[in-house]
Amino acid sequence: MALVGARACGSQSKLPNPLRSDCLGSGVALQTKWNRCTLALEVIIISVVTEFSRAERHPSHAEGAALLAWADRVGEFFEVNYGMPPITGRIVGWLVICDPAEQSAGEIAAAIKASRASLTTNIRALIDGGLVRRRRRAGQRTAYYRIDDAAWERVIRHRIASLAAIDRLTGEGLRLVGAGSPRAARLRAVQETFAWFEALIADAPGPPSSAGA
Repeated sequence: MALVGARACGSQSKLPNPLRSDCLGSGVALQTKWNRCTLALEVIIISVVTEFSRAERHPSHAEGAALLAWADRVGEFFEVNYGMPPITGRIVGWLVICDPAEQSAGEIAAAIKASRASLTTNIRALIDGGLVRRRRRAGQRTAYYRIDDAAWERVIRHRIASLAAIDRLTGEGLRLVGAGSPRAARLRAVQETFAWFEALIADAPGPPSSAGA
């Protein structure tokens, strides 16, 4: 009879029906195992997705070293040509090349190997200078920073406008020494060169990226 009952229990399906009283024990056990398998599968899927996301956000050691070396070179460029502190230039370099484009202060500090204190001071200077923008995402207290892509044209235009100061200075020098003085030739060389350069680029169109702005 036990054999017949067992066959009857499994006659409807290959798997026991947990709703039948004579198969209740095996059905509960099967359901428990199924729940555990489902939970394990969910954990595996979450782990895989997390690892892929982490890999996308964090470059490999070799790639990270190459990016940092490039950011260091950008820092040197801005130090030599614009008088920026090296760390300020490295922040600019990192924000130009990093992924994602928006980074928290902690992420920037870790990437360029700087202290949070010096980072905060230099980011504030970049924000005041209009090169970097800061924003907070909805529901978050953390501030994120990114390069203002429109700032590059403003920087160049500002440099062009500053050429007018050279014109004023050389004009004052000419008045001091006299237009007929031998020293005036050197002053005119400065004045004419900067005037030529100013006229050359003052009316130039903006970069292609700003055409649709």
